[in-house]
Amino acid sequence: MGDLFRLLGPQGYELRNTYQPQNPVSWVQPLDLAPNQNQTVPVFLSPDKKSLTPGIYSVRLDFQHTPGSTTTPSVYPGPYLVVVSNVQLTFKISASDALVWAVDLRSGTSLANAPIALYQEDGSVLASGQTDADGIFKTSFEPLKDPYSTVYATLGEPGQDVFGMTFSSWYAGIGPWDYGINTSNRAPGLELYMYSDRPIYRPGQTVYYRAVVRKGYNGRYTPPDVSSLPIKIYATKGASWRRSTCR
Repeated sequence: MGDLFRLLGPQGYELRNTYQPQNPVSWVQPLDLAPNQNQTVPVFLSPDKKSLTPGIYSVRLDFQHTPGSTTTPSVYPGPYLVVVSNVQLTFKISASDALVWAVDLRSGTSLANAPIALYQEDGSVLASGQTDADGIFKTSFEPLKDPYSTVYATLGEPGQDVFGMTFSSWYAGIGPWDYGINTSNRAPGLELYMYSDRPIYRPGQTVYYRAVVRKGYNGRYTPPDVSSLPIKIYATKGASWRRSTCR
């Protein structure tokens, strides 16, 4: 797990390109393909074509050209990080809450009392606990400093029969924007709308303004926890400014 956090961390790009796992395994898979045709090719993850033990694997492809061929493969060679698991983890996360639903893929049943841990990008534990009778784990936490950083959800440990893992950034093709839904991971905060009683004034006239402040979160607006806010009004070209209080 420690290697995974380093490989996927903010500085992990170069490390992923040079990473060598312990006891790496390599083999050759011949491909008998017709020329000049798009074809689907199964790529096996073990030399004997058998299932791998549940865990996290680094996979890299090395394409060998047919002698005399000038065709360059258009497939990204990797490295790929592959999670092998008998468990489906459905992971939902907001600025301050998370939900994990664990289901055994072999039986289609929910996994009750299963150990769940949420990790931040640096490998520190964000939250942990167990699933309930329906295989669901819910938790709340302090808003992250970077609401768009990756959070990892794990069930058990690599090598265990019911190990499972997923990332908050694994949403290719199923992100809210893929369905035309606007989304934001920002923590609850103040939203302000400020306006004056008219758009233009003559010199010496009094300007009346109003500020509407609400606490915005999850598409809802509620009264804030403050009774007043400081307001600063600036003039252009180096003129003085005035400080006042909005109540």
